[in-house]
Amino acid sequence: MRRLALAAFLSTLAAGACAAAGGLERVAWLAGCWRAEGGEPGSGEQWLPPAGGTMLGVSRTVKQGVTVAHEFMQLRALADGNIVFIAQPAGQPEGRFTLLSGGPAEAVFENPQHDFPQRVVYRLEEGGRLRARIEGKPPGNGGMKTVEFPLQRVPCEAPTGQPEAFQGLPWGADEAAMLARFGTALKLAECSAAARRAARPARPAEACNHPLVAPYEVAGVPFRLNLHVDDATRRLLRVALVWEGAVPGGADAGFSEKHRQLRQLLAQRYGSPESTHVANEPEAWNAQARWRRGETLIELNSTFQPRSAGGGSRETVEIVYRPTTAGDAGRL
Repeated sequence: MRRLALAAFLSTLAAGACAAAGGLERVAWLAGCWRAEGGEPGSGEQWLPPAGGTMLGVSRTVKQGVTVAHEFMQLRALADGNIVFIAQPAGQPEGRFTLLSGGPAEAVFENPQHDFPQRVVYRLEEGGRLRARIEGKPPGNGGMKTVEFPLQRVPCEAPTGQPEAFQGLPWGADEAAMLARFGTALKLAECSAAARRAARPARPAEACNHPLVAPYEVAGVPFRLNLHVDDATRRLLRVALVWEGAVPGGADAGFSEKHRQLRQLLAQRYGSPESTHVANEPEAWNAQARWRRGETLIELNSTFQPRSAGGGSRETVEIVYRPTTAGDAGRL
């Protein structure tokens, strides 16, 4: 009888463990590394895959090279079949939220008794994008509050020592890494024979049919994001965001404001520019600003061509990322 009772007890434990482990498969897609969009390198979340009835996670926010916030998290499968999300921000007590709905692309956790938030949502979107959201009513405030954290899936491998080029991609990144970063939005530039011949004299090492994303919107400007690669190795050499179009309203409409806004955003990310330059010539006005981040130079160039007898005003905006060792500088 004792052996039968013991066997039944162990069987019950095993069944509970299997149920707990199996329940986490509903949210196993969350496992991996996620970079915070618009955040400094190192900002984001990382989740370990299911094991032992848990998924363990950690988040970190870096500003101006310093960790300003972090949070330890876990997803735990309970014996009753429920899954709880447990979050413990730095210096705060932990909060527990129960999974309301979980599927292949969304997980919703809720705790109506928690101060704020009362709900935590993870939603997987196209192109390897993850949108995390917290929402609820803060204490003493009658209105609903929602805070979103857009994240992008990135490889979890240890850093290779290569300096960052753009949006988590290092210089020398291959096209597989670019695809993992930008997903199905990534295309190849179409190159005619004439375009190939025109590109050769200026940058003979760069491939004409380089990867690109269009549109790549920043501050309302639908840039064309060009990821220029080596023609032989297909590895990242240079990044250029380019927009060109007509300017309505004559004179300098839109020129100074667009440049000012983009310069402000770049300064928000990289600090004050190391150099600026403005030149107003009759045929074209040009404004430039340059930043240096480690071994990467970032240049903002805006050119405005005033209205002439032959046509209306036009503007070109270009943001270029390149390694400081590019070209002849790499030989010194």
